[in-house]
Amino acid sequence: MPPALRGVRDLAGRPFADADDLLDHLAREAQDEPVLLVLDEYPELLRSVPELSGVLRAFLDRPAGRGVRVLLCGSAVRSTAELQEERSPLFGRFGLRLQLHPFAPHEVPALLPGLTPAERAQVYALLGGTPLYLSWWDTADDLAGNLRRLATRPGGLLLTEGDLLLATEVERGDQPAAVLQAIATGRTKHQEIKAWVGAEPSRTLEKLIELRLIERGLGESILPVLLDGLDDASGPAWEVVVRDHVRRLAAAGEFGDEVVAVGPWWRGDGIDEIDVVALAGRQRRPVLVGEVTWRREVDGDRLVRTLRAKAAGLDVDVEELRFLIAARGSVRVRTEEPAVVTAADVFA
Repeated sequence: MPPALRGVRDLAGRPFADADDLLDHLAREAQDEPVLLVLDEYPELLRSVPELSGVLRAFLDRPAGRGVRVLLCGSAVRSTAELQEERSPLFGRFGLRLQLHPFAPHEVPALLPGLTPAERAQVYALLGGTPLYLSWWDTADDLAGNLRRLATRPGGLLLTEGDLLLATEVERGDQPAAVLQAIATGRTKHQEIKAWVGAEPSRTLEKLIELRLIERGLGESILPVLLDGLDDASGPAWEVVVRDHVRRLAAAGEFGDEVVAVGPWWRGDGIDEIDVVALAGRQRRPVLVGEVTWRREVDGDRLVRTLRAKAAGLDVDVEELRFLIAARGSVRVRTEEPAVVTAADVFA
């Protein structure tokens, strides 16, 4: 038998009898070199093998288990966190605890081959950077086709995903009276109901639908409304993407000064909002201001003039600032010289 195959067990002919049998086998394999055991969706595995955490604890506490490293993964944040609590058999046994975050905007293109940067920006605005959601997007279909399949048809993956998340993560008391009152006063959008109730209303909404006290939107008939409102919904997500891109440029030394923070700014009265402001040094001195728009093509000169007027409220010499204009498609510049960010710069 080749060295690389030494110790491989014929699982078809001699399957493992239980978890102890598996761990004993791995301990023998680990006598010569370390072994890594990866258990994906571990909280779900505990549903069928509830004693597994205790078995793992006993194994890891034995000298024979020292050569085996165990990596436990799980998508249910609350259930995975419970593994680290004092009442858990594995309490105190974790050497590393790491929460994985969605992909950053510039990492998304690898999952969306065949799309233009502007199309990738649109998908990111809708789905964020969660790899699973991005894998559902059919790059051979158009925007309307994907939304029809994922969000408006019964059983659409984005619709059922919400149900799954609620089942595993949400533990809130029902507030049917408050939710119904919000709807009765014309607050029919999710965010409006949430603001009225002061809590996440999704679980209550589902129960009210089951009781036929309220009804859901009418499937594919709402697709034109979704498409019509995409630009309004995508703008805030695009602002977040641009600020993330500016942070990456700053870390690479693009702006010279030691940038310590990047974020939005607005005056106390809520007007003259600037989408991107980069602060440098211990004094957190503004060094760059930016205007972000979701439009496909913009007049960069006009937006720089607008930025100059807004930046007067920053208590800084406007002539010392760098300016940045971000648009989904292109920025027309004739007299000004701002830094330009488009979807192609982030999602290429």
